[in-house]
Amino acid sequence: MNFSTIDSQFTATDKDKKKNIVIVILAFLLALAPFLGAVSPRVLVAIPPIFAILFYWGHCFLLGARPVLNRNLILVFIALLLLPTLSVLWAIDADIALDRIWKNILTIFPAAVFLSVLQGPLGEKILPVFCKILPLTLLAGLLITAVNLNGEGIIYSAFRGFELDSGFNLSVFNRSVVVTTLCFFCGVYALKHSGFSQIKKTMIGACLLILLLDVFYLTHSQSAHLAFALAFFPFLFFPVRSRLAWVILWLILSALLMGAPWLAQYLFDAYPRSFSELDWFKNSYALERLEIWDFVSRYALGNPLYGFGIEATKAVKAFDTQKIYVHVATILHPHNFALQLWIEFGIIGILACAGFFATLFKAMYEMKPAHARLSLALFIGVLSVSATGYGLWQGWWLGLMILMAAYVVVFSHHNDQNLLS
Repeated sequence: MNFSTIDSQFTATDKDKKKNIVIVILAFLLALAPFLGAVSPRVLVAIPPIFAILFYWGHCFLLGARPVLNRNLILVFIALLLLPTLSVLWAIDADIALDRIWKNILTIFPAAVFLSVLQGPLGEKILPVFCKILPLTLLAGLLITAVNLNGEGIIYSAFRGFELDSGFNLSVFNRSVVVTTLCFFCGVYALKHSGFSQIKKTMIGACLLILLLDVFYLTHSQSAHLAFALAFFPFLFFPVRSRLAWVILWLILSALLMGAPWLAQYLFDAYPRSFSELDWFKNSYALERLEIWDFVSRYALGNPLYGFGIEATKAVKAFDTQKIYVHVATILHPHNFALQLWIEFGIIGILACAGFFATLFKAMYEMKPAHARLSLALFIGVLSVSATGYGLWQGWWLGLMILMAAYVVVFSHHNDQNLLS
């Protein structure tokens, strides 16, 4: 990277070399998500506490003062922890529930500090450098993922001392594909504001698209396919200036949240045979998911008011299942955030989630159009994966969601109206 071009973007008081180096380091660390996701996604669990410390210190060093923490943001994060913490009182296994609460606290409280710091002047200072670095780390992450998928895990095996196996299970890289897919939208947005010449932007953008298509062709992660497809429309076309559009979207999502247990049972009864005949589903876990959703839904409706406490699915000794596609009676999580909320917190959790969505949509509606579309695309992408893939409280997944929020916060310092103009 040419530091002379970066240096010109700082004011005279920032020209000190040490401060410029710190800005570059912080921007580089913030942009590491797609690379870490490709190499070792589980590392993302450590991001919130480490970054809270580093970025807090960076603010103090660069600006000579402690950052002002956003009280409203901190209150939102406390609210996110309130119901899960209270659910320990009625959890099936209090020890399992308490263990998850402590882990969530160690992730979510530092995230509030981390995001608050980025909302201030530090986020504005690192933004120009961040926009140059993120497309490159995304390029590296997609390249590593593509090489692993094309080479039957060649990089993955080499670093772990495994022998190459022609029967390598490519689903090992599903997390990597999900991370790089969600980061793709941020990478495109950053590339627009990178300051690179138009030729470089075109070349980097073309490489990103080619690698993403190659990854999509080879991956077993239908969750990533679905997330990209659902996020693409709002990224470019959602009418963000229309209050009615936001209300309609909120109503649709709220209805799906409310009806999730009944919808899941209907899908399992009506569609497995049809799904199994479609090529897109043959190498997926769609049928397994449908059976999991069915027996989790029926269990959740055993206490629809307040559920069975956080991490309830881990504590259930045996679900009522026919074992057609899933040949066990236990499961770590439902692979669907709505059903996880139902079984853990009942209708109280669903109403709280709908309220949280309303708060997010109100904030997005007040953003500049381009920023609102990017934020909504990331929200829809994350929501899609949460509805089909991973457990709501998985540490690496929480870490990734927090990083996506951090990217939105940093990009908010742009005065941008049009996404790709």
